Amino acid sequence: MQKNNFKKKWVSVFITASFLLFLGFFSFVNSSNIDNVSGYAWGGSWMDLLPYNNTQDFPNEETGGVGFLSFNCKDNNSCASSSYGVNINPDTGIISGYAWSPNYGWLKFGGLSDFPIGSGTVSENAKLDLSTGIVTGWARFCSVASNTNTCLGFAGNNTSNGGWDGWVSLNGKDYKVSFDKETKKINGYAWGSDIVGWINFSDLKIPYSVSYDPITVPVVSLSSNSYSVPKNSKVTLSWTGLNLVNSAEGCVIANSLNSDKIKVPSPSGTFTTSSLIQNITYTINCDGLTAGTTANSNVSIGVNIPSITFYATPGSVASLPSTVTLNWNSNVSIKSCVASSSNNASTIQGWNGNLSDSISSKKVDVLYNPTRYDLYCFNTVDGSKIDANPVFVSSGIKNPNDTTPKPGDPKYVEPGQGLSPNIKIKTDGAAN
Repeated sequence: MQKNNFKKKWVSVFITASFLLFLGFFSFVNSSNIDNVSGYAWGGSWMDLLPYNNTQDFPNEETGGVGFLSFNCKDNNSCASSSYGVNINPDTGIISGYAWSPNYGWLKFGGLSDFPIGSGTVSENAKLDLSTGIVTGWARFCSVASNTNTCLGFAGNNTSNGGWDGWVSLNGKDYKVSFDKETKKINGYAWGSDIVGWINFSDLKIPYSVSYDPITVPVVSLSSNSYSVPKNSKVTLSWTGLNLVNSAEGCVIANSLNSDKIKVPSPSGTFTTSSLIQNITYTINCDGLTAGTTANSNVSIGVNIPSITFYATPGSVASLPSTVTLNWNSNVSIKSCVASSSNNASTIQGWNGNLSDSISSKKVDVLYNPTRYDLYCFNTVDGSKIDANPVFVSSGIKNPNDTTPKPGDPKYVEPGQGLSPNIKIKTDGAAN
């Protein structure tokens, strides 16, 4: 037991580091209004360190293992920063989605393969038998999978993972997870090998207990394969719903930019958009099984329009002539940048013509007040031209190259003087 605890501790450290590295790959994990499982299961252990008193001494002997396993981001109000959830299909009993362990990361239900074999287990994805209430099959912690996006594959045994493959059995010899239709609570124990140990669905007080509340009203959840795309890209929208009509045209997709309405299948389907050139919101509206009932959902897609940030440091100078450094960068990959500047038909030496792709800044002269600098580049992906907003650098000192007459200069003409005798000045300042 002592040796096993140390093994769990070492694997827990490895898993914590691993899932922090792949958190960014799970932007597709989303909670939706069809996720009907909520609450927490519990898996915990601790190491009895010296003096081995068989008592958990805080803070040195902290709890390890799975910890509180959350089945819906709504339980801890984290949906805005980390959206996830688990759903049981009320028609088929198929369980899908993600639960979250603060120590071991994402636990995936559904979409798995190559299941282990164990005494009394069933080699299939997690499923609830709607008649008996018995849960069978497997779930898996993705942090040890060779492909953490799909939760498939295994990197193989090594000293860091201790041989742990991430699998959690929901039903086996002498243990099971089950659903109580009267209380709507999920009870029992799952087994996650000697690394994870038992995951307890029982004896947790409300609101911590895991519950399944079948949805009876029409609901639909709309999602996209990407929520931020480059200009002229397409996205694929996906939707799935419950208690909706089964029809080839049971849903309608609309968008925020025009009045187009496209009929699509219900209760689930996919749709690929046209090329996007600006931010857009798509809304889906579906008919419910009961006449007069509907469900809707929407997603917003951000379109990344190519642009160049172009600026000078410093932005102004005390005297002329002087020098500044021009800097530029882009939100897309750029190449073949071209520089130019025109003041009084003169070109600024050093800021004229093609620029090397290897640089993103250059020191240049400031000769005029203000001095204008221009820049354009080409998009590496599609070759389109991207113009930067011009940069103006000014000086607080009179520009020696500025020949415009000023008050006090013999050539200076007061406003209104030197006009034709036939032009009179009106009191409102307008000439006629």
